[in-house]
Amino acid sequence: MPRPGSTEHDDATVQTTLAALDDVRLPPEELADLYLDDAVILRPGLPVVRGREAIIELMKEQAAGPALNMTHRMDERTRCKDVLIVQGGVTGTAQPADGSGPFPFSTQNIIIFKRDSELQPKIWKVIYNAAPPETPDEA
Repeated sequence: MPRPGSTEHDDATVQTTLAALDDVRLPPEELADLYLDDAVILRPGLPVVRGREAIIELMKEQAAGPALNMTHRMDERTRCKDVLIVQGGVTGTAQPADGSGPFPFSTQNIIIFKRDSELQPKIWKVIYNAAPPETPDEA
């Protein structure tokens, strides 16, 4: 296992965190554990989500919505002391309960990780937008 605080450890933790975000079956509290207590999520056209309790509520809302199948990806990573800035995105499908769809979706995002007191990178800030799915020519 790489040493906490090392680039290898940070990258492995970020990849594990992104994979956990893909697992929408995880309990909201478990998903919230991926975030620092003072984390902020900025969503396009929606109110700011700030703090652990608000993140748990958001995860509950998402679990009650359309069934999601998604994959987070890391395109670039920049490291500055105890902060990691990850540029990436999410692609997937949403399947409404009424049986329509599935509907593809894609986002681009910046997720800022900050190390906690145990040197574990946790999600601190999330900014994302909605982007149309890539066409084969763009991939």
